[in-house]
Amino acid sequence: MGISLSSEFNVHLFFVDRNVEIESYSDPSISYILNLRRMSCTCPDFLKRRSEKPLGSFDRLCKHLRTCIGESDSIDGTPYKPLFDGEHFNSNYLVGENIIIGYTPEREWVNVFTLDKAGDHSGFGYSIDEKRWSYNEIPPNSDDIERVINDYVKSNTNDFPELSADLLSNISKAIDAKSSQKLYTLISQVLLDDIVEDREIQEIIDFFTSNPLLAMVPECYRFLQYLQIAMKDGIIDGSERLEINKLIRAIGKAIK
Repeated sequence: MGISLSSEFNVHLFFVDRNVEIESYSDPSISYILNLRRMSCTCPDFLKRRSEKPLGSFDRLCKHLRTCIGESDSIDGTPYKPLFDGEHFNSNYLVGENIIIGYTPEREWVNVFTLDKAGDHSGFGYSIDEKRWSYNEIPPNSDDIERVINDYVKSNTNDFPELSADLLSNISKAIDAKSSQKLYTLISQVLLDDIVEDREIQEIIDFFTSNPLLAMVPECYRFLQYLQIAMKDGIIDGSERLEINKLIRAIGKAIK
């Protein structure tokens, strides 16, 4: 038995077309207007970076849309519900009647969420590299799911740029041991929470600014770009976090 999946993320179809006013999470004196049916919001993050994303795209959702959708009971009993618990972020999704497969190009593990007849959700993890299920917990129709993962998902997991082979050499030339330890401490601190403090980000930006040779390392430069974006809206979202995690692992390995 096969499974029918689509790349369209049509969670908006569960909501009525009406505008809702909400307060900014960081400044209660500011409010935004969002519409869950249209997947739209008046916050700077949505207007600058997400408004042009397709309507059926998870990347279209700013933090306000994600939160409001997750708190709504309109998606109870749908396979979308687990995606808004704050723990699972992927850049791509395949959606079926009672199943969602979430994957990100740079990651080995694929998230699989199923919905049974009673409306209960179950989550599973599948390793593309090892071709096995996490903790040997296997979902129904696993053969069909594995076929989709190995035939479709794996062929779409090579989009991220490769890290430079001379990263360690470049960083060693750019900063001394004391400075490298400070940088490692700073960048590690940023990833402790979803909500990042302006002070933490600014410290790292200042560090890069005071070490111009460091900014010439491609991975460090891209990392700095993500931090500057986060500085504008006060949050590192799911897709940004995945890329930053990749960069920070390489940078941390090189300077620790």
